[in-house]
Amino acid sequence: MKSIVGLILLSLLASAAHAETIVLADQGKALQPIVISAKAGDPTKAVANELVDYLTRITGAKFAVETGDGSRGIVLGTLDEFPHPALVKPLEIRNVYDGKEAFAIRTEPKRLLLIGATDLGASHAAFRFLEHLGCRWFFPAAEWEIVPLRKTLAVELNETDRPRIVARRIWYGYGAFADKGHPRGGSTQKDYQAWARHNRMAGSFSVYAGHAWQSIIADNKQTFAEHPEYLALVKGERRGPQLCVSNPDVKRLAVAWAFKFFEKNPTREMVSMECSDGHGHCECAECKKLGSVSDRVFALANHVAREVQKKYPGKMVGCLAYSDHSEPPSFELEPNVYVQLTAGFNYGRYSHDELVELWPKKCKNLGFYEYYSVWLWDFDRLPGGNGANLTRTKTMIDRYVKAGATSFDAESGNNWGVHGRG
Repeated sequence: MKSIVGLILLSLLASAAHAETIVLADQGKALQPIVISAKAGDPTKAVANELVDYLTRITGAKFAVETGDGSRGIVLGTLDEFPHPALVKPLEIRNVYDGKEAFAIRTEPKRLLLIGATDLGASHAAFRFLEHLGCRWFFPAAEWEIVPLRKTLAVELNETDRPRIVARRIWYGYGAFADKGHPRGGSTQKDYQAWARHNRMAGSFSVYAGHAWQSIIADNKQTFAEHPEYLALVKGERRGPQLCVSNPDVKRLAVAWAFKFFEKNPTREMVSMECSDGHGHCECAECKKLGSVSDRVFALANHVAREVQKKYPGKMVGCLAYSDHSEPPSFELEPNVYVQLTAGFNYGRYSHDELVELWPKKCKNLGFYEYYSVWLWDFDRLPGGNGANLTRTKTMIDRYVKAGATSFDAESGNNWGVHGRG
């Protein structure tokens, strides 16, 4: 049975071509090397070394990594590194992002192909292949791995796949465990990253839609000190962390902040223009004329998106549909605005189910933000939070796919004993 992540998030597109059998190991002796291109990058080299480790543990045989032309062996790499005319169409990249994680697995008498459209796709091919052999990575850490034992290993497999949701992430709301004995970025973080990599939890692009207005204020501290009128008017007082979005100078500051973000982060696909967390939006007469809180938040996002498109074509502006701006605005969003609808903390006229139906009518680029565990909701106690409810998980992800989701973020806890089933 596939892992829950693979089962839910990947749509299998198996080729009709017949797979042939290749013998990789016989009675504990390796018969094929792992072959990478001489041009292989560090990510593929790292995955090749992981393949060596797992295949050695499965068979007891000593596998090796070699560079070659891909005519024989366990061939790992991209389509550019190992051209294959029959895989050009299956591994094509559509609409910029769809296909960056596409991969194909083919067995022939002299070679096993683990080919991706990109390095990330090649990684997915490798771990899907190991999953096919029986490997499982249930929770982070080696203790939760399942590695089968087979001294003789013959494989027959023909599979092509790509994710339906092209950015997928489950993350700890309070971060990975860290203390003096377990520094941040240490073994616990690496265990989490390995778990995500093995289960093909990844993204063809990165969503950046978290709270940002407070950063605009912090990065322009002196300007806001000199111009308190840039801050929201709340109960007769100008104060943060929200902005007075009707002020033309605030719009200029927001655009300049977005430009500076892309100058510093040229490889990022998106800059956030999400308002600060909490309430306290501006009550001035000009802001009220703009309409609802949603109208105000997304009007600024639209304004910045138009300017970003002029200077950085193809880049996106991210926002959440959350709290008192969870409802769609009264106008359509710019084609380069990206919205993630949250599954909690929403205040307004509509239920979450109704919002899932409404948002695709206003937004071209839509994702969803789930809460698999919030400590104050479930206190890390049995039966666990939303993430432990497998029926709900599958139902909601199916619903998000039908709504056109291209991203899925799930905030969770790192108490795997309670929440790990999900």
